[in-house]
Amino acid sequence: DFSDDTLLEVGLSFNKAYTVEEVREAIPDSLSLKWYWVDTYSDSEIKTTNQLEKTTELATEIYGFAEDPTDPKNSVKNFVSDVKMGLEREDGKYFGEFTRINNNLRGDSAVLSDADVKISGAVVTGTAVDVALLQDVEMVRASVLGVAVNSY
Repeated sequence: DFSDDTLLEVGLSFNKAYTVEEVREAIPDSLSLKWYWVDTYSDSEIKTTNQLEKTTELATEIYGFAEDPTDPKNSVKNFVSDVKMGLEREDGKYFGEFTRINNNLRGDSAVLSDADVKISGAVVTGTAVDVALLQDVEMVRASVLGVAVNSY
């Protein structure tokens, strides 16, 4: 029921984890990618969560990064750099969490790289007409409306 030019922010959940490039290729060019939700979970963490029938996550359990508007190639590089920086501070408050994230992301790799980062969801913005194009994007499992604003 939105007018065609209403600007929307929409959170997306994907049917599996994808690379940043796969997400960028699948999302229509008329939408702006704003934020990526990184899949930081191990198989055992997913299994435990599913057994607890937990349906929502706390903000402290969700990790991601913003799309760099000046150079999107830096987006994932900056995230990897931030994780590595967190590992350098063994006395840091979140060292254990950085270690968990690093280990889950890199899997069998010796060192965390950009290619190890997989995306579980994203936040996009665009007009109501553009957002409607997401209905045809196979990777989108679910979506939720964040904000709706009439353009001026």
